[in-house]
Amino acid sequence: MRSAISCQTFERFSRAVQWILQQHFAVDSVTHLLDDFIFVSAHQSVCRKYLLSVEPLSQQLGIPLNQDKRCLPSTCQIVYGIEVDTLKLDLRLPAEKIAKATLLVDRLAKRRTVTLRELQVVIGFLSFCCLAVACGRPFLRRLIQLTRGIRRPHHYVTLTSEARADLLAWNTFLCSFNGKCMFLDHIFLSSDTIKVYTDASSDIGLQLYLALSG
Repeated sequence: MRSAISCQTFERFSRAVQWILQQHFAVDSVTHLLDDFIFVSAHQSVCRKYLLSVEPLSQQLGIPLNQDKRCLPSTCQIVYGIEVDTLKLDLRLPAEKIAKATLLVDRLAKRRTVTLRELQVVIGFLSFCCLAVACGRPFLRRLIQLTRGIRRPHHYVTLTSEARADLLAWNTFLCSFNGKCMFLDHIFLSSDTIKVYTDASSDIGLQLYLALSG
């Protein structure tokens, strides 16, 4: 049986391992998520040194290492399920995550009713995808609203036509807008500067106007 306290206990152990690496192995830049550890440095040789320091520690503490998850230093790595590119300075979903998200969206968009648990699984995974898909979060709000007032995981939720349309929009986002800059521009430009104007209508939808000057 699963225990809620097991993750907390494992996290304490992982924090202890990180502390040992920092204090006794001179590993300055290290972070972890449960049993996944990542080392960061501006120099490949330093990252390789950090990586090699884990092996003697694992032998002393009797910690098994998963060699399949071990990655050599690179400027593009999958970190906690997100592909991080330190040259382009952006975050992307790896191919397998896009395939999984597309499959979940397609299955859900074809149904009229789903259980609360099924809907929450899709919402949770798409929320994770928002780490790399910048324009996806607004199209989750309608799905989240459908779960309000429903408490039992096996109870059914009716998917409105608007909610299914939002799901289909996610297919476009996953294919065409996979990637988010790590460092967003903190300087806010008004519409007077970039010449972009929008307006909404209850009858004909949304209009966008962009003025380009040569």
